Amino acid sequence: MPGAGVGDLVGRERELFLLDGRLRAALGGAGQVVSVSGEPGIGKTRLAGHVRDAATAAGMRCFWGRASEQDGAPAYWAFRQIVRRAVDASVPDRLGAAAADLAHVVPDLIALDAGRRVDRFAVCAAVGDLLLAVAEETGALVVVDDLQWADAGSVEMLEHLVDRLVEARLMLLVTYRDSEAGARLHLAHALSGIARHPAVTPIRLTGLSRAGVAAQLTGLLGESPDDVLVESINRRTRGNPFFVRELGLLLVQHPAADDRLPDAVRAAVGVRLAALPDDAHHLVRVAALFGGDVDATMLAEVVDEPLPAVLDGLDAATRAGVLTSSAGFVHDLVAEVARAELSTAERLDVHARIAARLAARGDAWQRAEEIAHHWLSSLPVGDPVEAVRWAERAAARAAEQLAWEQAAAMFARAVHAAGRAEPAERARLLRLRARACLRAYDVSAAHDAVRAAAAIARELADPVALAEAVLSFGDFADPAGRDERQALCEEALAALSDRDPLLRARLLAQLASHLDPVESRGRVEGATDEALALAEQVGDAHALASALHARQVARSGPEGLAERLRLADRMSELGTTTGDDERVLWGHLWRFDALLQLGKIDAAEVEVLRMARLVERLELPLARWHLGRAGAAIAFARGRFVEVRRFAEDMLGRAATARHRGGVHLARLLYALVATQTGKPPPTEALGADTAWQSMAGPGAILPLWHLAVGNVEEARRLYAGFPPADTLPPFVAVPTLQMKVELAAALDDRAGAQDAYRHLSPWADLFVCGGAGALHFTGSIHTWLGVAARASGRLDDAVRHLRAGIEANERAGSPPCVARSRLELARALARRGRPGDAEEAAASAQLAAAEAERLDMAPLLRWSRELQAAYGGAAPGRLTTRERQIAELVAQGLTNRQIAATVHIAERTAETHVQRCLTKLGLTNRTQLAAWVAESTYRA
Repeated sequence: MPGAGVGDLVGRERELFLLDGRLRAALGGAGQVVSVSGEPGIGKTRLAGHVRDAATAAGMRCFWGRASEQDGAPAYWAFRQIVRRAVDASVPDRLGAAAADLAHVVPDLIALDAGRRVDRFAVCAAVGDLLLAVAEETGALVVVDDLQWADAGSVEMLEHLVDRLVEARLMLLVTYRDSEAGARLHLAHALSGIARHPAVTPIRLTGLSRAGVAAQLTGLLGESPDDVLVESINRRTRGNPFFVRELGLLLVQHPAADDRLPDAVRAAVGVRLAALPDDAHHLVRVAALFGGDVDATMLAEVVDEPLPAVLDGLDAATRAGVLTSSAGFVHDLVAEVARAELSTAERLDVHARIAARLAARGDAWQRAEEIAHHWLSSLPVGDPVEAVRWAERAAARAAEQLAWEQAAAMFARAVHAAGRAEPAERARLLRLRARACLRAYDVSAAHDAVRAAAAIARELADPVALAEAVLSFGDFADPAGRDERQALCEEALAALSDRDPLLRARLLAQLASHLDPVESRGRVEGATDEALALAEQVGDAHALASALHARQVARSGPEGLAERLRLADRMSELGTTTGDDERVLWGHLWRFDALLQLGKIDAAEVEVLRMARLVERLELPLARWHLGRAGAAIAFARGRFVEVRRFAEDMLGRAATARHRGGVHLARLLYALVATQTGKPPPTEALGADTAWQSMAGPGAILPLWHLAVGNVEEARRLYAGFPPADTLPPFVAVPTLQMKVELAAALDDRAGAQDAYRHLSPWADLFVCGGAGALHFTGSIHTWLGVAARASGRLDDAVRHLRAGIEANERAGSPPCVARSRLELARALARRGRPGDAEEAAASAQLAAAEAERLDMAPLLRWSRELQAAYGGAAPGRLTTRERQIAELVAQGLTNRQIAATVHIAERTAETHVQRCLTKLGLTNRTQLAAWVAESTYRA
């Protein structure tokens, strides 16, 4: 927190008025979030300091946390400062069990129980609970300063807090450099989500006006500057207040100073530093390497000077405006210039001395990140063994705090520092980095680490090290890079032979996950069988979990549905027995896919809710991606297509951040799938072909469907010519891809293609269309698509039978878009069959489809339904049959469709169809008109 008052703010009247209103609203119980962005020196922290002073004057409690640009900052550093100020010595007694969760943020304040099972959601929730409780009585302001440097854990904690502020007496003020935030993908993704929150007010600070510059210079110089000086400084600084101050002071003393920024500003800071006494100047240069506020005692030890002399030097720097009263630098740029004045040798030596003294302290473990940073920054002068040792400790500590992203980054630095270590040691560190990267969902970095570890194992001719390198992938599977991972597994298995059944079981399971599911179907089955048998033989939970993963993918076709349900139960049971929530999550994911393929959408949605609770606890980025995928499939089935696009956007952002090619392409496929239903174009890249996914029939099937949806029939026909044969489809996408083939074959008059698809789908008529492993969307009962295929093949009675069954199945499942599509296809089949009453029923069914398509914003379905209505529903009103007359009279009595069905002993759907036929035959549009017609016809009779 800034230690000095901010004084008067020049040229920020509008922002101050806005912030004052937001502060009052928060104090009144309407939680507020304000994001203040702008370039360095623009005045973000000064503005936040003004808000802090106003909040304090209003009796609110204030908490300030600043992210650090130093790589050695501990996990959750910004929130560690905030939480530390929000609790007191009695906090464990007051918070009870929540204190154990807060310990992951402030382990220096509350003892961390390393043996306790934890999850990141609970940690974030505990911080939120604490701040909301503190705010309840007096109101509170929480400032997160310099968010552009925040670790991923702090950013996630911020997102949690934002979501909970709706009715809190709390204002959250966030500052960040927008020029740097965009370069950090996880932060850019979070800021994008936060910006959509209704309680968020964004403020972007820009340079002061010419009048503002003149006013600032007047306050700085104690007199009004001449116009030439104002114009010169305004032109050079573009109104940046920090630059105005530094350049103003420089130009007053040296009018011919360099005209370039930021060189001129650096020169201005250098002039101020050079004016310090020599001892104070040296202290400031060394202090700039500490990061954050300066610990005078530690500084005295590092420079080997008496503490009183050091305190005198710091006082001189404070008087000169270099340091604040709390011994922090007045601005990051001042610290940056001071650091740059040290020679390379001096800088490395100071880092080594800081590291050695920190490591000798009693709280060294709690400062592992800081110690690691200084040892690593001291290389090559410092001790590389100590650097690696502390980097590994810092990574372990980050992992202990569930800060996987920070753990992965620290392992990367450890690997670099271990350049001259023994090869086996480097390989071990690389394996640890790979695992941390996967937990942090950085797929590309994990691949690189595994490759490097495997290369070292080959050099050492160590089959166990090679196996362990390959197994660092865990159970992660992705079509992108599959061939490389398969080759690594085969190489490791060949080198290992039969000497280690445990490693062999895990390698076989991983091999099965990477084998081509079509070309190597037999090998996949054999590998999973052997992996399961070996895992059960050795009784190892890790091996069993890997084998279950592989088996689930191997049995992802419709024929394996029953077994997948059993596998889901086994994985959930294994997770519960071993206390591993991630395994329990996988059990829910597998059960979700199976239930969706059974058409049990309600039950599948319950699994999503259960998954959500686990994902919040685990806070693993990849788990959250899978939760989004499941949520998208449910929204697709229900017809909530706007929601599906939001899921796709979130999935794409997370996968892009992780450099996960498979995840990126699945998100793009989801965009394209939604487009086929709504007719609204997806992002351009969602329609592009990609060789890694062509084998999965994704874009090759979806792209012609998109063209068909928007009326580009000839382009759809051209693309359809390259549709993959049925026997080349991986089992987990076989059903949805065959459904797409039916749709295209019927629209493009491909009788043979329709017959082929019918033959492959007919054994699974009672199932539903979705993927068998990683379901992404849902297009209803297979009966519907068998009906479409039968119609395209000329078997119209079979078509009508299937389509009626499809309507009933989709209604039971609770999928309005699939019911509407089935009604359209029934109308098409009836219209083509042409038996007595078929035309009327076709028109009625098309009208129902059109109404639902309009409600769900399904433009292609609406267009097709209206075209059919125009063709078959435009005849002169016909006579009602006896049954239809009976139904019309019941409508006139005010009965609902359900009541009509009960009265005449028919299904409610059948009653709905009869009512629609009556309306169509009589040229009416609603039940009121039908009741009037009945009254009039009765009167005439």
